[in-house]
Amino acid sequence: IPEYKEVLLKTKYARDNESEDMIDIVIDSVSFEFGLNAWQDTVANPLVKNIFVARNPSVASTLAKMQTSVDTQIEKLVEKLEQ
Repeated sequence: IPEYKEVLLKTKYARDNESEDMIDIVIDSVSFEFGLNAWQDTVANPLVKNIFVARNPSVASTLAKMQTSVDTQIEKLVEKLEQ
């Protein structure tokens, strides 16, 4: 990746120094939300479905109902990471 960024992006494709700086900003800003991706089916989808789609104003009780399932998924992940 460093060679790709420095040689190709900054030398071949960048139009000027400002473009080179922008490439650095973009690449340095990349992030990955592990929790959202890892627990999409366990946390994010049920949360959206049970609160927003159902127009349920009781966020606290919905989260409380999900607690056991979320804890179980976290425990499974920790076990896999420890192996």
